[in-house]
Amino acid sequence: MEENITKITLKIANKEFRLKVKDEDEPAYRSAQKLAQQVFEKYKEKFNLADSDLMAMTVIDIAKKYIDLYNQKENVEIFTELSDIVESLGDYLKEQ
Repeated sequence: MEENITKITLKIANKEFRLKVKDEDEPAYRSAQKLAQQVFEKYKEKFNLADSDLMAMTVIDIAKKYIDLYNQKENVEIFTELSDIVESLGDYLKEQ
């Protein structure tokens, strides 16, 4: 099956980035661009820094949020495993 590829241009901090993406990924890239621009603007209002520094802060901010979500997912998986263990232990104790 052939993948459909679309050429898109994303603009963040007055810089254009041309990408080739899968058609089904385009909405996610557009959402990512919107988020990055919002975070960039937040830092631009707070700090009088060069755009490159603001972009670095933007990347760090978004990466931190990504890691938080990743860790949250891991915690959910651990909680689910623990719940299964507790349930199995409860069943075992009822049989005793």
